[in-house]
Amino acid sequence: MVRQVPTIFTKVVEDNTVTDLKKVLYVGRLAPDKNIEGLLKIVAALKQHYVTIQLVMQGYFASTDYEKQILAEIKALNLVDNVTIAPYETPVQSAYQDVGLFISASLSEGFGMNMLESMAHGVPVACYGALYARDNLVVDGYNGIYSDELNPTALADKIITAFAEPLNIMNLKVQAKATAAQYQAEQLVAAWQQVLN
Repeated sequence: MVRQVPTIFTKVVEDNTVTDLKKVLYVGRLAPDKNIEGLLKIVAALKQHYVTIQLVMQGYFASTDYEKQILAEIKALNLVDNVTIAPYETPVQSAYQDVGLFISASLSEGFGMNMLESMAHGVPVACYGALYARDNLVVDGYNGIYSDELNPTALADKIITAFAEPLNIMNLKVQAKATAAQYQAEQLVAAWQQVLN
């Protein structure tokens, strides 16, 4: 018999009531496999509609060469006034308090802890429809937004459409927390106790 049990957990908190798209967030490694250039292109597409949008990237660069590449891309996309790079610190809870959306541009994401942590704060996730995240952790229109089209403009357009209706965002926030509630410490312990007994 094979059983699937959780290996990560989070804690649902009540600290985010944001329903607008003034500020978006990415927390995690700043590395090529996380498609940070693609993330910047999504924000550049969003900027066409939300001129003052702010992206906070809280993380650490894979290398100094990659950091230089990303800083050059920020300038090339005219995002110098729209992007803040913050050092990765633990805990990162304060990063989620005043953002409307967590965005991941990864093209091959697993069950992203950063996505789950975002949902625990009531912050919906926008991402590409990557295997494992899609319809597993992030369900389009239910607790987040994803695009099967791996294109920054396509995902940005879906985000803009979703945020045109604050009630829709409130529903995404509620369902994001409900999803995260399935992965709290109590559920992890209970699942492992069933396996071990």
